[in-house]
Amino acid sequence: MASGPTYHPVQPHSAEWHAQRTGHVGASVARQVTSVVKTGEAAGRRDLRIAKAVEILTGQSAENGYVNADMERGLALESAGLWEYQMSTGYYVRPCGYVTPAGGD
Repeated sequence: MASGPTYHPVQPHSAEWHAQRTGHVGASVARQVTSVVKTGEAAGRRDLRIAKAVEILTGQSAENGYVNADMERGLALESAGLWEYQMSTGYYVRPCGYVTPAGGD
């Protein structure tokens, strides 16, 4: 019987968080995973598949650390947005670090 997801108590965007992401596909690349072309494999999906295979084989992240102004803004406003969500909904958001599915690392 499969167990539930595994919660890794790491700080977002820390070295440990990036290490947990190595070899895994996250929401930021979901568009590449689901891309469709008439024939063959979409280039974005192929490139992602190769990058993740290299990560698994080497244990090193292929992420280049690219951050644009919108990403910086999102990171800067994340805690305020989380607080606003909790205040407006009444739901407490429990920090969970990085989550891998059942059977994942």
